[in-house]
Amino acid sequence: VLFAIFGFGSQLLYSLIFFAAASLIVYFGLKTIAKSELIFVPLMLAIIGVIFFVGFKHIDFGNLGEFSLKRIFVPYGVVLFAYGATAAIPEMREELLGKEKLLKKSIIIGMLTCMLIYAVFAMVVVGITGKATTEVATVGLGNVLGEAMLLFGNIFAVFAMFTCFITLAFALKGMYNYDYGLNDKLSWFLSCVIPLCLFFIVRKFVGFAKIIEVTGAIGLGLTGILVVLMAKKSEKLGNRRPEYRMPKNFILSLVIIALYVFGMLYAIGLRFF
Repeated sequence: VLFAIFGFGSQLLYSLIFFAAASLIVYFGLKTIAKSELIFVPLMLAIIGVIFFVGFKHIDFGNLGEFSLKRIFVPYGVVLFAYGATAAIPEMREELLGKEKLLKKSIIIGMLTCMLIYAVFAMVVVGITGKATTEVATVGLGNVLGEAMLLFGNIFAVFAMFTCFITLAFALKGMYNYDYGLNDKLSWFLSCVIPLCLFFIVRKFVGFAKIIEVTGAIGLGLTGILVVLMAKKSEKLGNRRPEYRMPKNFILSLVIIALYVFGMLYAIGLRFF
């Protein structure tokens, strides 16, 4: 995406620049992340607003009418990845220290806001580009609306990936730090440098969308199952009053786990069989 913005250099170089900037923010901790997100999130919302108002008149609503029930689960992994916000909850808990009662409301408002933004963005992109929608949606959007929109769209994509990276990496760093008792530097190394090594291994074999799809369906599917199991376990072993309680429903828990398992099996079958 950075290569598409600047038009020179190499994609690998821009990937390393992106990694260096994001990993430095993760290294310096929560306060730096909070400050960076105060900058990036409003900018992302502003760019989405520009894309919506500029692109609305170019929307072909016929593109939005195409629907295939047989393929409804095809984007499952990508959608689950997009809504996989569990990693942000510990960060929210730290930010709301002393105001823990606001956590539930914050999660609900945050998810609803994301749903609205995703819906608007998806409507604009699909409405404009239709079947010509590209793997990185902003590239196809720019091809239709011109270079200025390509620039805006790709800047949005960079900000979106940047905030996603620092949120997930910080959550992983916290896990190593708090759960395994590792020091900050080693926790940072494991949460940032190891994924960079994996990037070098897989980048020639799979594309961006496939990585997101598999990560969402399998990685976040397992995360969802673990969250359900942890919630049940904490009801028995917890030694403090939680910020809020989930309904105690064994059948509901089984249904949620079954859905995650189905999603993982579907993604594996879709890709390998």
